[in-house]
Amino acid sequence: MECPSKTLEIIFLIENSLQMSGAKLGSLNTTIEELISEIRDIAETRPNDNVNIRCISYSNGSQWRCLDHVPVRTFRWEYLTAEGKCDLGSGLLRLNKFLAEKDLSIETHYRPVIFLINCSRPTDNFKYALFKIKGNEWYKRALKVGVSMGDDDRQEILQQFTGNGRNIIKGVSPEYLKKWIQFFETR
Repeated sequence: MECPSKTLEIIFLIENSLQMSGAKLGSLNTTIEELISEIRDIAETRPNDNVNIRCISYSNGSQWRCLDHVPVRTFRWEYLTAEGKCDLGSGLLRLNKFLAEKDLSIETHYRPVIFLINCSRPTDNFKYALFKIKGNEWYKRALKVGVSMGDDDRQEILQQFTGNGRNIIKGVSPEYLKKWIQFFETR
């Protein structure tokens, strides 16, 4: 008997402000591209399940880089460029709207995996946006991972986002991020 399929939403919330320019954003773009290949490997071990990739970038405001239902098998990473400031609050509000409107049920979806990749202090109303998203049931259930890209770590911002200090990592590597994604297989 075949197991019913479930969907895993992997969401990247990525800063692409001017603070991320140069090697930081170059490293991040390369890592995400490599990570997509790793996620495909995970998805192949679970043929009955669907794995979707979504990405919100934030600098001057925020925007979806990929919102539509994009299965990992066909997903292609488009490199981000650095611009503007760090409107993390805008990104959180966009994510909150998606999580509130998306028909996610525990019968058909694993808890989402959300990566916040941050380098700078937010330049907008981050605290208000964080307050709003913390009321979202799917945000509460999500596995939240904070990735610090700054030389001067913004640990307090990432701790507020993840709810703890254990889910914060410094820098990016496809192997390490893959371990966090594999968490969905046991939850």
